Amino acid sequence: MPRKKWLPALSFAVGVWLVVILCFRLFGQTLLLPPASAGLSPLRFGLLEAVTAILLYLVAWCYGKVDRSPEAGRRFAVIGTATGLCLDTFVFWNHELFLPGWSPDQLLSFAVWLCFAYALYLIIPPLANRT
Repeated sequence: MPRKKWLPALSFAVGVWLVVILCFRLFGQTLLLPPASAGLSPLRFGLLEAVTAILLYLVAWCYGKVDRSPEAGRRFAVIGTATGLCLDTFVFWNHELFLPGWSPDQLLSFAVWLCFAYALYLIIPPLANRT
């Protein structure tokens, strides 16, 4: 694949990852409660994932304005997911640096959110760029 095809997707993917890590570094201890916590309800988790889906749709729509090829959504989904998973591996390996003060339970909640968010990352961009 020519560089001009995957470079915008990689740039968007790194940008999304940076924003997400920054948001969770700033607000993660408030948003992500331990799984056994009474405050972590299915409604709260569902709202967090719904907001994630909406924001991801908006980012995918913006990416579709940059890359107008028919495969833009799939390209962004695959490159974004692969990039994010690689970078998140580094985050979990060095969680004291990226997510200081987080308990193991909060890291588990973050991992659960990530699993669902990456599933959305594979589904939403192709749907956002269908038109």
